[in-house]
Amino acid sequence: VVPQLTGAWTRAVQDLAGVRAVVCSAKTAGSLFDADYPNPREIGSDRVADAVAARELFGSPVIVVDFGTATNIEVVDKQGCFLGGIIAPGVQTGAAALFSHATRLAAIDLIDPHHAIGRNTEEALQAGIVYGEADRADGLVRRVVEELGYDAPVVATGGLAPLIAGHSRTITAVQPDLTLVGLRLVYAECTKAGN
Repeated sequence: VVPQLTGAWTRAVQDLAGVRAVVCSAKTAGSLFDADYPNPREIGSDRVADAVAARELFGSPVIVVDFGTATNIEVVDKQGCFLGGIIAPGVQTGAAALFSHATRLAAIDLIDPHHAIGRNTEEALQAGIVYGEADRADGLVRRVVEELGYDAPVVATGGLAPLIAGHSRTITAVQPDLTLVGLRLVYAECTKAGN
């Protein structure tokens, strides 16, 4: 999802492995990815991969919450069509910004503090970051469901998904490698089509 690096990585794959790299996109996903989106070319490859894998593994409709550099929420409707979603600062991105701007707050381990009322600065930060992210995801998912007009399974992915999902009231499944599953499916689709 860093356009400046895509060319370099595709050349490196060609040079080192002797194969043509497949760049995941709305276009290369082919029949696996239907989108009701004004400009599907602008949809990030991570978002495409998450939607493809979630639809394959959980059916339609489905909502994905990807806890990565950004916290992305992807929405696939009853017909299996990607509608769009939400992009917000990720857990670690937000925490890093907090630590860099509040000189008296040091970086901490992101773990469950086991209570909302921190008894020291470290616990207060952990509660704010971990529980705050779970509640933010829940609030955004509730808005999505309200807008859709029907419920859908909510799948969490990304490195911090197991930690955050445990405190969520809306997340119904955790699939930490969902993006990789989607990339594999898109690759299989491309090679099957001879692209």
